[in-house]
Amino acid sequence: MSKLPINLPARVSSGQPVSADWANSIREAIARLANRKTPKKKGGGGGASEIQPWDIYEMTGTGTPVSGVYPNYDCRVWPGSISSMMPTNMMSVITVPKDLTYWKAECTSTDGKRITLVEIVADGTPPVSQSPRISLAPASFEILFAVTLDGRAYRAIGDGNPTAAPHIALVTDKASPPSPGMPAQDLWYIWS
Repeated sequence: MSKLPINLPARVSSGQPVSADWANSIREAIARLANRKTPKKKGGGGGASEIQPWDIYEMTGTGTPVSGVYPNYDCRVWPGSISSMMPTNMMSVITVPKDLTYWKAECTSTDGKRITLVEIVADGTPPVSQSPRISLAPASFEILFAVTLDGRAYRAIGDGNPTAAPHIALVTDKASPPSPGMPAQDLWYIWS
């Protein structure tokens, strides 16, 4: 399978103007993706035969293989979004070891009400669970979308793109009586 011929900047900062060249590169990449046939998933197992958003669709072994397993793999993730926000590094090649690797969409820089930045992180650390916050959802959270081991990818989410929105996780009584007109409970939020 051919690699996507696109070079995008590693990160665009919030509030920073996007250059016309960068925007044109995005448009060209989307046009190329729209015009190419959707690759089939490799390997057996149940589920959809067509590739889905967030699938790891290209794993190229690097280094000298030992018993048929390469020490590292250059991987690509099929484009997807979380609540309509596309990761800044979605078109990047990500190199991971043959060891167990957790593929996470790290949603950061949130204002507690909407997602403002998403980035793909692939490392050996499992996703961190969320700690509820009073009045606003946590400032960051992670969604596990796949794991890889010995050159094989395993999807950890359902078909399509995941969504995330703040939801009430817990309601507690206030420690002291509230002022008149104020709620008697604290609402604790998480992303789900």
